[in-house]
Amino acid sequence: MRRKTSLASRSQLDKGSAPSSVTSRERVLQMSADSVEQLPPTARRILAAARRILRKRGFAAMSLQAVANEADQVKPTIAYYFGNKAGLVSMIVKSLMSESTALAKASADDSPPSEARVLSYIDGIKQLSMHRDTTMEFLEILPWAARHEEMGPAMQNLYSWAGEYNAKAIANLADNVSADDLLPCGVLMAAVLDGLAIQKVVGVEDAVLDRAWEQWRKIVLLVGREHAEASRNRREDGDGVSSGAEASGSAEASGSD
Repeated sequence: MRRKTSLASRSQLDKGSAPSSVTSRERVLQMSADSVEQLPPTARRILAAARRILRKRGFAAMSLQAVANEADQVKPTIAYYFGNKAGLVSMIVKSLMSESTALAKASADDSPPSEARVLSYIDGIKQLSMHRDTTMEFLEILPWAARHEEMGPAMQNLYSWAGEYNAKAIANLADNVSADDLLPCGVLMAAVLDGLAIQKVVGVEDAVLDRAWEQWRKIVLLVGREHAEASRNRREDGDGVSSGAEASGSAEASGSD
């Protein structure tokens, strides 16, 4: 049975002293990316402090004590909100996901399904690849997360979410396009984002990256059109079979008369 935090403990947290009890890290690990903004103020300060350290000094410098000092908190407060370092890193990943979603949504329009809507989404993904700080934070985390057993689910969820989200966006090309059919393309878009974001960080010329994004736009439209055409053909074939069955039934009814 989960113990509730007393008002006194919450007051202690706001003042930076240690809470009287420590909740399990599962509370944070099970939160969705959409929940990041719902974190208590103290937890958000800790999260922001950890991300500042990542950007300025790298993952090796992001010890729990360093984060506590940067956030003007005590170390047990981090344990209360995040459980351990894996819990804190997991929430950093979710905060990156949340920011990525917000940027993609802001760039995409709400017009009816069309190629223009898909291109608008790709432009948003391109803008995300230009965010050096976000890319650097992710690159600092990735080697440690890839080796850490507790981080496996968080990283898997990140890429599963990215592939599915991208596929749904590409499916806006036409009314009859299935996001499930476009999942491979959505997964590839996540890979393109990662790869071109890294190249931006290491100094590849913007003109080269712009041409790469333009090529990717063409590929996505080509794949989307193929799926839209296949979907139309399946629907027309189904309508033809249905019409034929109806005609046959009518003929049989007339014959019996």
